[in-house]
Order: sequence, then structure tokens, then C-alpha cells
Amino acid sequence: MREGETERLNDKDIALYALYILGGWQKRIHTEDVALECHQLTPSRFSWVKYPEYPDLAPARFALEAAKKPKFGTLVEGESERKRTSKSAGGWRLSENGVRWI
Repeated sequence: MREGETERLNDKDIALYALYILGGWQKRIHTEDVALECHQLTPSRFSWVKYPEYPDLAPARFALEAAKKPKFGTLVEGESERKRTSKSAGGWRLSENGVRWI
């Protein structure tokens, strides 16, 4: 997917696709890995403003948090490593709904 092909997609769509590419249908993927993949797919939308050569974690994390919400279909399971408790594994994984969505 080239950057011009992502114009019709929102950040949530791109983050879900990145999660899938990274194997998020099988295992949990760290937020930073998803952010890096999003940056590689669409650098202009997932980069720092002042230093666009660097991936920005925030848009990917916000997109994954949104995809977790029931109003969007609960497309992912997991949580940002920042919110992780000692009992949770951290990272993100596509839910059954997310796999169907992909």
C-alpha cells in the first residue's frame, strides 16, 4: 500500500491493517511496533510534525483505543503498555470482529 492509496482510510483503518500485517491476528503486538508500521504505510499521518522522519506513537495508540470501543465494533483487544497492569500482557490483538473486519 502506497501513501496515496491510504487517503480514503482513517487512522483506525490504517492501525488495524498495520496490526494485521504484524501478526496481530495471532499474538499481541506492542504499540510501538504498530506505530512504526503505520508510519511506514502513511508517514505523513503517523509522524512527528517538526521531525517527520520519526514515527509518532500517539495517532496509532489513539486509533487502537478507538477500535477497542464497542461503538466501533470492539475490533481489537488489549491495551497500551502505558495502561498495563502487572496482571495484563499489554499490546494489541485483533478480536474476532477485527479479523472479520480485515
